[in-house]
Amino acid sequence: MNAAIHDNESVKQVIDLKGPLKGKGGMLAHWHAEATGRLAQVHRDMETLAAESKTIAGRRWSLNANALRSSRQLRWRMTSGRHATWGAIKALLANLPPGLARWYTQAEEMAQLLNHRGQAIQYEVKTLERLKNRMLRESRE
Repeated sequence: MNAAIHDNESVKQVIDLKGPLKGKGGMLAHWHAEATGRLAQVHRDMETLAAESKTIAGRRWSLNANALRSSRQLRWRMTSGRHATWGAIKALLANLPPGLARWYTQAEEMAQLLNHRGQAIQYEVKTLERLKNRMLRESRE
């Protein structure tokens, strides 16, 4: 009996459809705020990595956080301002000291991780916004 009451309370918490839109429950709003906060953190991490890549003395390329529509993505640029691919940079790593080559390899791995994580969270935020809009439309009908 106690387990049934607990299960029923869990269902009520998950199926709080009107509350978030009327300020009573807030579950959808809380989820959206939490996802938006995670996305902002990913964007800050991107900016930090990009800034760090620009501090290397004698560098020929660095990471830039480019704005793409409503999202951001880390991309490599030559110091001349031209875009660079990781494949082209990777070929040049053999000419660098091993520690610096290792740093660039790790920076590329982190850039890819941040790009993909940002993309996934951006999709989550957009999905939540569509859900909120759909629920608003349905509540008006």
